[in-house]
Amino acid sequence: MRDYHVHIERGPYTREWLEKFVEAGRRVGVYELGLVEHLYLFRESHGILHNPYIAEKPGTRRELAGAPDLVGATLDRFATFVTAAADSGLPVKCGLEVDYVPGAEEATNRLLKGLPLDFVIGSLHWLGDWGFDIDQGSWSGRSVEAAYRQYYGTLAAATESGLFDIIGHPGNIAYFGHRPQAETMEEMEAGFFERARAAGVVLEVNTGGLLRPVGQTFPRPETWPRIQAAGIPIVVCSDAHRPDEVAHDFPLVHRMLKEVGFAEAVRFERRKRVVVEF
Repeated sequence: MRDYHVHIERGPYTREWLEKFVEAGRRVGVYELGLVEHLYLFRESHGILHNPYIAEKPGTRRELAGAPDLVGATLDRFATFVTAAADSGLPVKCGLEVDYVPGAEEATNRLLKGLPLDFVIGSLHWLGDWGFDIDQGSWSGRSVEAAYRQYYGTLAAATESGLFDIIGHPGNIAYFGHRPQAETMEEMEAGFFERARAAGVVLEVNTGGLLRPVGQTFPRPETWPRIQAAGIPIVVCSDAHRPDEVAHDFPLVHRMLKEVGFAEAVRFERRKRVVVEF
């Protein structure tokens, strides 16, 4: 098994910190980790996405216990650190999680170009200035259906942007458990999956959603048969932020996906994907 969505922002850029994640993965049969950081943590990205939440997030300033030297860490430093770890024998790949910002496609592409990345995850956490998965209270007074329509329309545009190898946690608009009527939600999901299929992107099945308030994978299991029937490739990822979250519930989710009919997944090398046995 592989886990291509493992955040390392809560500790120092040291081999010892990485080995904690690698060992946690080995204990459950994961033999390759994709290490990522949110692009917005790095100062080079502030012209693309920056807001009060990001400015105040501890990881943004890299003011972490044991890592005061990483204040204002750069993309190049992150990529160099991870690729050096891989070159030294650790089973890791270098990736980034990048928020899709409509209208900033060219700036995002310029920032990513030339970095020694194995994969890029595209994701959504903000719709305009609204961080929909930050504060449950921010949903008060909002139309759930309108929020979902904006979310899936924007996420579909992300799949078609050509910026991303993987679309991360599709469906995380349900983070706090808000949902429109079932028929309406299914219609929006179906439209998104069709555009994702046509765009040829890989979809992430994110088990980290099981640890969030909604308590479900992203995308939700009810959609898996549609994804499988459409032939959309997948990767299973944990969205871990701590070593003990690596490969969360992987055995169960892999078994469920196989029961739906998935027989293949993908791995990445310098942004080229290879189909592998599930």
